[in-house]
Amino acid sequence: MTEGNRLSAVTQRYLACFYDILESMMNAMTAVKPTDSISADWIAQMMPHHEAGIAMAQNILQYTTQLPLQQMAENMIEAQMQSMAQMKDIADRCAEHTNSPLERELYETWLRQIQQTMYTCMGRAPVSNSVNVNFLREMIPHHAGAIQMARNALRFALCPELVPMLKGILIAQTEEFREMERLLCRLERE
Repeated sequence: MTEGNRLSAVTQRYLACFYDILESMMNAMTAVKPTDSISADWIAQMMPHHEAGIAMAQNILQYTTQLPLQQMAENMIEAQMQSMAQMKDIADRCAEHTNSPLERELYETWLRQIQQTMYTCMGRAPVSNSVNVNFLREMIPHHAGAIQMARNALRFALCPELVPMLKGILIAQTEEFREMERLLCRLERE
């Protein structure tokens, strides 16, 4: 949904990149084939999710002059890269931790709902001529998706090495989520 009548060339370029990132993330996440391991599946799903988060942060850094948003985006890139490195490190060991067919079915059912909500909210985020506001409106549901994906996984038996990572994501991304909401409220009033 577009606010106002016309979008600037800068906003159009920013949005074109964002929609490419969103499409790539959706394609990569939906292409993940379920295995016998919720832990391995969560890692496989979260890798393209984090890659998209990094790409979204890099996209806004090309356009924003808003210092708190620049710092936020730089922090996101660093945190997501560290998280991806940790996931790569434990992926093979976590794949050995298997779950029952019922657990996997429940996990997948809730995961699909979480993903669909995230994709829809990101793709339908209201658009304005403020790339700063657009980024926050897009990134908030992206973070909400990560939080919900972590909560969903924690309901099941997981690889012991993955549990602290999921709890860390819940803490860090919930705080970033709140920070983004506060900044969005401020920017929308300006």
